[in-house]
Amino acid sequence: MLHERAMLVKLNISQWTGRKKDKRITRETNSFYGASPTSGYYSKSLIEKNAVKSIQKIVNSTRTFHYENTLPWGDNGERLLPSKNYFDYTQKMREFNTEFDAVVKKFLDVYPSLITEAEYKLNKMFNRADYPDAFQIKQRYSFATEITPVPSGSDFRVDLAQDEVNAIQHQIEKQTRKAQADAMASLWQRLYDVVHKMADRLSEKDIIFRDSLVGNIKDLTDLLPNLNVTDDPDLDRLAKQVKQKLCKHTPVTLRHDKKIKADIAYEANAILETMGNYMGPHPTMEAA
Repeated sequence: MLHERAMLVKLNISQWTGRKKDKRITRETNSFYGASPTSGYYSKSLIEKNAVKSIQKIVNSTRTFHYENTLPWGDNGERLLPSKNYFDYTQKMREFNTEFDAVVKKFLDVYPSLITEAEYKLNKMFNRADYPDAFQIKQRYSFATEITPVPSGSDFRVDLAQDEVNAIQHQIEKQTRKAQADAMASLWQRLYDVVHKMADRLSEKDIIFRDSLVGNIKDLTDLLPNLNVTDDPDLDRLAKQVKQKLCKHTPVTLRHDKKIKADIAYEANAILETMGNYMGPHPTMEAA
């Protein structure tokens, strides 16, 4: 049962944007250009972008890791976290949380001086009311992961007629099966996308490609066993085949040895054809 193999996780990160819509400047700008009041608005940067750059970098890295190490589930922000990936996921999230707290603290320490600097740079556009006080600005920053069980029809209990309870339980199980199928389909798609990208790049004569062309395949095939929540043997076998055949040469070798490059392109296309038999006739390719 899926609820014995996985859980749901939601990532919640909040941060201060450091931007503010200025209604007065908007009115004056629209008036100066003779534009209608709904033509646009003026948004000003309250502090230097570099002041929060380190926070935004950690937030972006955290979200990327979160999406790479979980599978899609529903539309309420939850993601499916296989039990096999629980410890790696939570350990890395604790590291991100520690980094987040550290850079936020550093930002809060210099926040008063940033306001003083902004008063000088914004000049007549400066408005002290735009800036939260020390307590409020601290509350704008938070980092949390919320883990909950995967829904199970057998756990549903309510005081209704038994036929109604059975119908609701059936509906829960049906939704869970569909969500599980969608999650696994997304995993197949992720593998297909990185292989397709390699096949596409290496099939072109003089195209320049980054080391990540190989690195992304290796990273995904290393991670995939932990995300294969249904222990799909076909997906496991193909992932091993992808790693064995497509990651045996360095990017430098692929750039300088045309024969090896052509051989790997051929292998990648052959794997794509095999994957297509499992994924259906029209697997999609994400934009590169």
